[in-house]
Amino acid sequence: MNRAPHTTALLLCLLTGGCNVIGAVGGQLAGPPTVKARYTPPREPMLVLVENYHNPAATRLDAQRLGLRLTEELANWKIAPVIDPGHLESVKAREDFAKMPIEQVGRAAGARQVLYVNLREFGTSTTVGADATKGRAEMHVRVVDAATGRTRWPTDAPRGYPVTVETPWVGGGNEVAVKGQLARHAAYEIVRLLRTWSPEENDLSEP
Repeated sequence: MNRAPHTTALLLCLLTGGCNVIGAVGGQLAGPPTVKARYTPPREPMLVLVENYHNPAATRLDAQRLGLRLTEELANWKIAPVIDPGHLESVKAREDFAKMPIEQVGRAAGARQVLYVNLREFGTSTTVGADATKGRAEMHVRVVDAATGRTRWPTDAPRGYPVTVETPWVGGGNEVAVKGQLARHAAYEIVRLLRTWSPEENDLSEP
């Protein structure tokens, strides 16, 4: 096979700078660069603790729903070894649970770090004719050291990293279904803070 024409074309490309065009096209084909994790947790046992700090009872079921989703998402993406939610329920059954600080809850459940989510808002709204429903959640997220109580991340935001999530309007959707969708989307967005991801990912992508 005669490779001379290909060699000549390559030399012309290098001499004229035309390869830069090829490189630019190649860069476009490669897609946008990945987005680095805002924080990469160490590979230590992690407890997921979700609550409304000022009124835990008001969002107990919603917090539990989101906590389970978060536990699944962390495990799916292998962010860190995750503590079984059943261990947290055992700690919550203690008489002194309401007075326990975050780090103490973490230690009691066998964790070295706690993914703490202060669930400030988690609810639904409907149109005037009640023919469509949407969900909205507002949270502050942080990772707490279970030994010291120190916030590992974010170090520049004492209340935690703000996350707001909304679902699209769902025609004929009931509140339970929309809240389930909201919990799934919120868990995905929170865990995406802790991993490198691509802008080309579909919403709620799986590993």
